[in-house]
Amino acid sequence: MSDKVRNFFNRCEHPRIIKNKYTGEPVYVECGVCPHCLISRSDAKRNLCDYEKWNRKYCYFVTLTYNSQYVPKMTLVPIEDYEFDYPIGENWPCVRSQLHTRMKLDPRVKKDDSGQLVNMFACKVNYPYIDEHLKAIYASNATAAEFRKNYKPGFLSPARPYILRTIPRISKLQKFNDIQREELVWISPETVEKLKKKCKCEGNNNAFPQFKGLLKYVNYRDYQLFAKRFRKYLFTKIGSYEKISSYVVSEYSPKTFRPHFHILFFFDSDEVAKNIRQAVFQSWKLGRVDTQLARDSAGSYVSGYLNSVVSLPGIFTDVSFTKNKSRFSKLFGYESFRKTVEVPGQAVERLSERIRFVRNGKSCEFTPPLSYISRLLPRFVPYSSNFAVETRTVLRSIRGVLQLFRRNEPFKEETPTNLSEFIHCYIVTLYEKHGYCYATLPECLRVFLAYTRTEKEIHYFTNSLKNKLTRPFYIYKRFLACGLSDDYLISLCDEYMSRQRSLSLSKQLSIQQEMFEREGYSDDLLSLFYINKPQKKFNNRYFQEWKDKNYYEVHYIRVKHKKLNDENNVFLE
Repeated sequence: MSDKVRNFFNRCEHPRIIKNKYTGEPVYVECGVCPHCLISRSDAKRNLCDYEKWNRKYCYFVTLTYNSQYVPKMTLVPIEDYEFDYPIGENWPCVRSQLHTRMKLDPRVKKDDSGQLVNMFACKVNYPYIDEHLKAIYASNATAAEFRKNYKPGFLSPARPYILRTIPRISKLQKFNDIQREELVWISPETVEKLKKKCKCEGNNNAFPQFKGLLKYVNYRDYQLFAKRFRKYLFTKIGSYEKISSYVVSEYSPKTFRPHFHILFFFDSDEVAKNIRQAVFQSWKLGRVDTQLARDSAGSYVSGYLNSVVSLPGIFTDVSFTKNKSRFSKLFGYESFRKTVEVPGQAVERLSERIRFVRNGKSCEFTPPLSYISRLLPRFVPYSSNFAVETRTVLRSIRGVLQLFRRNEPFKEETPTNLSEFIHCYIVTLYEKHGYCYATLPECLRVFLAYTRTEKEIHYFTNSLKNKLTRPFYIYKRFLACGLSDDYLISLCDEYMSRQRSLSLSKQLSIQQEMFEREGYSDDLLSLFYINKPQKKFNNRYFQEWKDKNYYEVHYIRVKHKKLNDENNVFLE
């Protein structure tokens, strides 16, 4: 069987079919955690790193570690007091509502007189019943209060609720501005004790006894401040800001879960190469540093750190502010690829092909990432038969909004944030002061709100609304940066998308035909080529072959420090 047919069965083990909440169409989504997804993500990042290294003169591998004094710390606080969602209050409004309900349900209470409703509480005949019900209400409140005082919840698992709380660092030498964060986690008390014992936050030989019992976590803000100091130091030494690309990965060591950073720096300047070691040393004062020229396998080594299977506890993988992170610098590798596109007409041809480079003397290739495509061929709407008409409509609405902004705010800069605030304030003013509605708004605003899908939430300026309103203006800046006419750029996008669809369809049909010739036709095989709802489970010998191969690749070949990682399997719940 040819490789293309065999490779077709190398796919996500736990895919999902979700529904697009705007269009209602089914969308195929990979799980992101199975061995296939981990390998695919690691290989994609490795290809980008090796491609950038191939185009740059220098590549340096830097490791930043923390000492015991400055490592970010957090603590697990057990929850011992359990509150109820609906507490019974002893104040008069709560008692009155209960009394009214009891009086309505009591048949002894006089509620009407000859068909006319009477005040139950003012009628003297009802006074004894009112006293009886009040005594019952206060008695039930006392019983409920005693029950809650002695209440002990029952759990079906050994896990217990804890508050994971970060501890802001304080130092006279370093200016830390840590933000305290909290997260509710469920973990067994036995695992908590094992974690505290293994982390050794107090350091070697109990050098910092005040940190005993605390846990360590990675603070990405520390790297961001390091990067600023690093570039500033090089500027003072060289006198100019040189082009430096970087890829950073945060990681926990398997022995004591101590956080640290691995960084790859790519550049061409000889002056930067002379000063980079001193720049790293002067910019990181929170622990040890290691700077060296990267070997050939440095890209796969760093990219594999984030995606290799490490037996970390759930508090290091499921909590947003403690999980490992990886970041590329802005426009990573794009400048090298942009040089291969000499004229705008070549963009369609270059993006339709695979990017080729040399790794360790061997020719390699990979598909252009979406960041390259969105820079060279920016588009506002998904591809369809009316792609050109819809794009021109969106462009007219954006330019109409810009004209409104220039007319009403002539002294403000045209940033996406200022534009989003102006749109919100302008529309709310029209609604509230001048009695406008959505149908009577200017056409450019109606089209813009429909495009961003913010008609119903425009009244409240939230972060979600801000992101939706600013996104079109960022795309518009890329559109203008291309320096081409609207019709020509739209035609290039249309040509590229139609070519991609035809190539994808021809590849699918060729694989489909060859598969049916070898395996025979079946509805289950045919369903693999299309998004179905729900997704059918189909067991095939090639699926199992790839599943076993990917599992061995991730758990035995790509994993770092396998022996130390296997010792941490006790923390997996």
